[in-house]
Amino acid sequence: MRPPLEALRPLLPFVTFLVIFMVWVHKSPSNIMEREPRGLFLLSGTIFSNISCRLIVAQMSSTRCEAVHWMTPIFVTGILAGMTFPSMELFILYALCVGTTLCHWHYGTMVVQQLCRKFNRVCFSVTPAKVP
Repeated sequence: MRPPLEALRPLLPFVTFLVIFMVWVHKSPSNIMEREPRGLFLLSGTIFSNISCRLIVAQMSSTRCEAVHWMTPIFVTGILAGMTFPSMELFILYALCVGTTLCHWHYGTMVVQQLCRKFNRVCFSVTPAKVP
């Protein structure tokens, strides 16, 4: 039984990014939701997937989940820059999409590699790895 604040800890990154995205969509000077909804959906889906995967790994390894996602300052900086320079907002959205996707792929790759090392397996094979 965890205390209530500790039990709510996994919700913090989700709520933080939800608020950031909602503020961006509503306050966007160039109406980013009308201009590029697919980009926003890709960005939000990728970041929420990354947060979910990190939460799953934390729960499986019995470690404490992070209260603040490491990309939060990057998003806040990018969104503030997009609001300051409306002509750059679309470029910033695309840059955040590419960066988030690459970070999510990197995280997944590293988790798989660590699990393969731990269980002495070769990725996508059922034979044990050769020990030198």
